Amino acid sequence: MARHLAREIGDRGAASAAAGRFGALVEPELRSLLDRLSEGVAVVDRTGVIVATNAAFRRLVALRPGVPEPTCCAVFGCRLPANAVLGGCVIDRVLASEEGVQGLRLELPGVAGTVWLSGAPLHGRRELAVVELRAADRPAPRFPGAAARAPAIHIRALGRMQVERPDGVMRGGWLDQRPGQLLKYLVAERRRVVSIEDIAEALWPTAEFATVNTVRHLVHVLRERLEPDRRDRSSSSRTASCIVSSRGGYALDRARVTVDADEFDDVAGRALSAYAAGDEAAEPALERALALYRGDFVGDDLYAAWAHTERERLSGLVERVLQALVDLAEARDDVAAATSYVERLTELEPFDSAPQRQLIALSLREGRRGRALRQYEAFDLRMQRAFGERADFSFEELMRSVRPRGHA
Repeated sequence: MARHLAREIGDRGAASAAAGRFGALVEPELRSLLDRLSEGVAVVDRTGVIVATNAAFRRLVALRPGVPEPTCCAVFGCRLPANAVLGGCVIDRVLASEEGVQGLRLELPGVAGTVWLSGAPLHGRRELAVVELRAADRPAPRFPGAAARAPAIHIRALGRMQVERPDGVMRGGWLDQRPGQLLKYLVAERRRVVSIEDIAEALWPTAEFATVNTVRHLVHVLRERLEPDRRDRSSSSRTASCIVSSRGGYALDRARVTVDADEFDDVAGRALSAYAAGDEAAEPALERALALYRGDFVGDDLYAAWAHTERERLSGLVERVLQALVDLAEARDDVAAATSYVERLTELEPFDSAPQRQLIALSLREGRRGRALRQYEAFDLRMQRAFGERADFSFEELMRSVRPRGHA
């Protein structure tokens, strides 16, 4: 639809207009038409200034009435880590293409949820672009002649891995086979190009060698698995793939592949910054970040050495989110909420003394000494069985230091 709108607006003379005159040129009948659309539509000039929007767009990006519309990068979060797939300003990318782009998945800053974005140059020019937004719970928008780099692929790497294409979730046990192992490895190393040697060592650690052709064939199999329509494309478009080759290695094309771990990373980072600044919106932001963390990174390959660093980094981040929620709950004397968050912490770190102490102390604050004692004995026994050591704090110590609620 974005391409059709670009042609329609251009036919009315807007394509040759200066950006500052755009609003007047689309009034009144075209603006009325745009405001009746359920999809969000905006026109943006090559400097990133949003020169016109419809009502649905303003709702999607939470623009307040009467407030001047900001630049595209502020609205779309072009520079946010979660949107690194863009490789820079989305409008630059739209205007650089003859046909535009489609099906980009974006995390809008300050707005709950994600959106699909499509865009096209206005009437073939390079001065204005028409952008269409659609809520992520609806199918990705499509328009005729859009760039062959779509469809986007979204990977859920937190918990058991799942691959989503615009036409649905990919089924089957292939993720446990070599192509799936390669995909998981590329997701873990998504911020860099990995050499053929690195891939061979990660996937065949006990083999004496894996040939270059072996790795290249596996990459080919994975590409065909992720993009089954590649074989039907013209030879000129077959080079476009979600896995790109560069400098003798391979990497995910982050302009086409999004990963939920990046979304969690960005949302958690912003929530923790809000918490550190004392922002009252920090708690719901922290809750949202916690909801995004569905389990350990590549949770169906817990013993893969190549996933360890990223798994530990993300685990540490969710622990910081949980601890911030614990602190906020305790500050308002909500012991039940604090307990539920600390229980999550103890599940993440079953041998860490700090959350165990917190959990037992919260039981004592509620006056539940029996439960507190059972929690202490279970932790002490777990430490003895795993390490041959006792807990590094005593139950009596906590009894003396924690005063039950309601006691002076």
